[in-house]
Amino acid sequence: PWLAAVVRTAAYQLIFMQVPDSAACNEAVKLAEARGYRALKGFVNGLLRRLARDWESTPLPEAGTSLPGTEGIPAQGKGAAGSEKRQCAESKTGFL
Repeated sequence: PWLAAVVRTAAYQLIFMQVPDSAACNEAVKLAEARGYRALKGFVNGLLRRLARDWESTPLPEAGTSLPGTEGIPAQGKGAAGSEKRQCAESKTGFL
């Protein structure tokens, strides 16, 4: 999941932001290596370079399509999970 998030972030930078292709690819590869995914550096680099070169012909998911692995994320988003954690902390400590 962590490496997938790095690749998704770099892909977003390549397609929707004005980040140079080389910078997005290089930073993703450096992050992968720093987190222990050294063996996948070439894969990350090749995937992102290919996307940078051919992103206009790459099929993207339809709007509203959930990505694989995101089924358990509540529809309310991050705020709901944060309030649950806060309630749990309050019950354990008695304050917050």
